[in-house]
Amino acid sequence: MKKEHLELLPEDFDPIVYLRLNPDLDLVVKDVDQIEKEAYAKNHYLNHGKMERRKYFDLPEDFDPLLYIRQRLNNTREDRKNNLKLNSNKKAYIHIGYGKTGTTAIQKFFFNNYNILKNNKFLYPISAHKNNFEIAAIGKETEKNYNKKVTFIYENVINDMLHIDHDVLLISSEHFKNRPNRILVFLKELFFQYEIHIVLHIRDQIHLIQSAFTQEAKEGCYTFGRNPWDMYTRISDHFDFNNFIIEPWEKIFGQSAIKASLYHPEIIGKDVRHHFLKQIGINDPELISKLNFESEKDNPSIHPLLSDLIAKIDKNESLDNRPEIIDEILNISKHLKGIKHSLFTPEQEAEIKNYYAESNAAFADKYLTPREKELLLS
Repeated sequence: MKKEHLELLPEDFDPIVYLRLNPDLDLVVKDVDQIEKEAYAKNHYLNHGKMERRKYFDLPEDFDPLLYIRQRLNNTREDRKNNLKLNSNKKAYIHIGYGKTGTTAIQKFFFNNYNILKNNKFLYPISAHKNNFEIAAIGKETEKNYNKKVTFIYENVINDMLHIDHDVLLISSEHFKNRPNRILVFLKELFFQYEIHIVLHIRDQIHLIQSAFTQEAKEGCYTFGRNPWDMYTRISDHFDFNNFIIEPWEKIFGQSAIKASLYHPEIIGKDVRHHFLKQIGINDPELISKLNFESEKDNPSIHPLLSDLIAKIDKNESLDNRPEIIDEILNISKHLKGIKHSLFTPEQEAEIKNYYAESNAAFADKYLTPREKELLLS
């Protein structure tokens, strides 16, 4: 194995422990000698195990994940300080991937272009992408096994930060939108050697709540009610960008670190990915021309006109071909694009606009352009 490949292995990687924790791999090399076993384990982890989230170290049942990762960070602090001396202009972008604002398309785009971007010193850690929900969940107090899983993810992220040459780093998660302060403090510690930027798209609440509801209808999990009005009344604070979403981030990182844009066709254009590239400072036409922009619609939406149809379908509990029916409804939705239809009554829309008006205005004054503010409040 080449020396540079060995350097990509985590510092605490033990090939024998790796095999013990992954019995299917241990079975493959059960009849070979120790040297071959170790070589196999190292090669497997680098080529497959990291991507597959394979465990390579074990943790006690009662461990504290935040404490553990902080200790790991302290152990690597000198190495990271040395990296900082070599390059004091490193930037880290934390993407608060608000649902139904192009987040899935953005995440898949950066994953698909991992190698091209890495060759241009832009790091989008694969382990963080594959677990974009979990990376925002470090420190959940009641889910020890879940915390162990997240800890492995951060081990890989730290290893990438140390051993992959980069000037810019990006992590993205839908769950960053409602993290407690202790998690944000942890992220600030994690990226202490970077200039940190928080990026997000917001969307007017009427369209956002409808899209969130049709997403749940598509998945068949009506967590917050059987209609969008129920969703609004039950979790109205979740759609408050100023007081619920961004306020904790302001306290930890400051307003100057936050870059927000309005998710509106006049602002983002036809493809949110191009707009996001500008948000994070990727403007080189030559680099952009090399990137793969296929598969834009990775999380297609159901047109509001068809939501009642899904509700009728879901009344049939014995239905065994729901996925096929939903696929057909998604195909029909493509042909309805451009047809406006609201799932709220005019009175409900007026109440929603009024409820968020003050908060939206405050958010817009801090983070949006005058035109974005006008569109948001209209």
